[in-house]
Amino acid sequence: SKRLPVDPIERNYVRTVNGACFSRVIPTPVTNPKLVAYSLSALSLLDLSEDELQIQELVEYFSGNKILPGSEPAAHCYCGHQFGYFSGQLGDGAAIYLGEVINSKNERWEIQLKGAGLTPYSRTADGRKVLRSSIREFLCSEAMHFLGIPTTRAGTCITSDSKVIRDIFYDNRPKEEFCSIVLRIAPSFIRFGSFEIFKTLDQITGRVGPSVGRHEILYSLLDYVIETFYPEIHKNSNSQLHKYTDFYKEVVLRTARLVALWQCVGFCHGVLNTDNMSILGLTIDYGPFGFLDMYDPNHICNGSEKKLGLMTTQPEDENFIEELFDTMEKSGADFTNTFLCFSLVDVSDVEKFLISLNVTKEKIIENCYSLEVLLNTCDPNLSPVQLQTFLAIASANPEIIEQLGRAGIAIKRVLSQLEKAESLKSMTEESKSENDRLIWTEWLNKYKARIEKDMHSYDGDAASYYKNRIDIMKANNPRFILRNYIAQEAIEKAENGDYAAVQNDRYCFKILYKLKNNKAEEETFNMTVTFVNLEMEECSLDDENGLFTAMRCYPAKFAIRLPCQLRVFIVSVEFSLPFTIIVKLQQFPLLIVCSSLLMFF
Repeated sequence: SKRLPVDPIERNYVRTVNGACFSRVIPTPVTNPKLVAYSLSALSLLDLSEDELQIQELVEYFSGNKILPGSEPAAHCYCGHQFGYFSGQLGDGAAIYLGEVINSKNERWEIQLKGAGLTPYSRTADGRKVLRSSIREFLCSEAMHFLGIPTTRAGTCITSDSKVIRDIFYDNRPKEEFCSIVLRIAPSFIRFGSFEIFKTLDQITGRVGPSVGRHEILYSLLDYVIETFYPEIHKNSNSQLHKYTDFYKEVVLRTARLVALWQCVGFCHGVLNTDNMSILGLTIDYGPFGFLDMYDPNHICNGSEKKLGLMTTQPEDENFIEELFDTMEKSGADFTNTFLCFSLVDVSDVEKFLISLNVTKEKIIENCYSLEVLLNTCDPNLSPVQLQTFLAIASANPEIIEQLGRAGIAIKRVLSQLEKAESLKSMTEESKSENDRLIWTEWLNKYKARIEKDMHSYDGDAASYYKNRIDIMKANNPRFILRNYIAQEAIEKAENGDYAAVQNDRYCFKILYKLKNNKAEEETFNMTVTFVNLEMEECSLDDENGLFTAMRCYPAKFAIRLPCQLRVFIVSVEFSLPFTIIVKLQQFPLLIVCSSLLMFF
């Protein structure tokens, strides 16, 4: 906003920026930019159509090679508490703000390019992002949107022939990777850390904000944010103190709701620092994020009654849910699929109730991870010397662990992993399966009693309770999440020049959003997929394995119809070409591969 101060120094070099919220900076061009993927849903926020996206000039704009007419590119100055400690000035080290768009609905959207080059806040970095991280952000931000979770959006993902050096695994084996840029869209990218540029001396780190003491800028920033994004608070507050207090309360509430929604889908942000927390309650800055596959108590600690199909809250629910998570951890249950299985419980009559509980148990056990996988998760990934050191500390002087602060917590976690591994080593796959069945039987009996208690307080018959219960669960339990290995497969293909997996993952999420609705099993949805920069000329069908392995295509559209039953073994794919192909697809757990198109079941 032009109401906020801009750094008067226009030369682009790394420095401490005092008395400003933004620094002017021009994106650094890349060589031969190429469109990897785009989201029509996100671009429609800017009133951009698919036809306009085909213009190469737009790729030049969204790669940073050209400046949009009227744009005044800038990087935002902010600070942050990182992992509990104040880090001082951080800022947009790789993201460049292009400006604001007011669309035909009178909605205000900020746009920025992530990975567009050096800024005054780049510190020791190069201002670039690479293809793998850009694809992850593109896929996840759109996935989160269609899961109904507040988030920044991703309009385009563009790569180039320009390269940077990255040490991917921090093992002193650096490699060249392609510079890539994501067009990010949000009402605002202002974050908690934007207000920390005014912070006084931190007693622990000895750092201060770059604009410490500049209270007039602090009030300008507060007033701008409240007037622009919280107009009701601005309108109804009768004093400056009440206005700022109400703003603070609303940000806390939105953030709490956001984190609760993350927990509901098993999303782990990875870098939950104040420089990555939006003042609008949006998910922002996708870095080392991940979705829970197997439940891990070190990453998530609570849940929602709605995910269990309960309509009332009871005093014992906290222990009840804690026991659920304990059962999930012990059995290695899949987080997403377990909650989906609970919707199989049919409470419309007594007989169906008992039968469906048993079916639910078997389905959950089918989706539990194997003994081998559980053992791998218990590997502390330490050298023999480190491991022996930890064990020696625990054996000789266990009291000292409590005095080591965060290091002590890490040691206790390693010791817990080792203890769990020893317990698992005494099992076989058969004994694990038997134990899984026992502990799930015990918990499901408690679930049955809890549902019966819920029904007694419900004003209606069993049939209407069952319908409402299913509706609630479908609205709160995603059938699909962005599995980490699926994102990795898309990244690997894109690094080899095949961008279809990225683009089509995105369109699948459009269907995923619809699949949460009440009649998902009975409906069929249509979608349009656009393949970008493909050069395959032949199509072949592997009847034995049921995989459609390649297709003849140029940048072209394919109309695809997907029947959406929970357990699908055959999918018909109709291509809008002079011919139609019916493709038989065998189901693989949570993934069906059709050429480069990834579909989730």
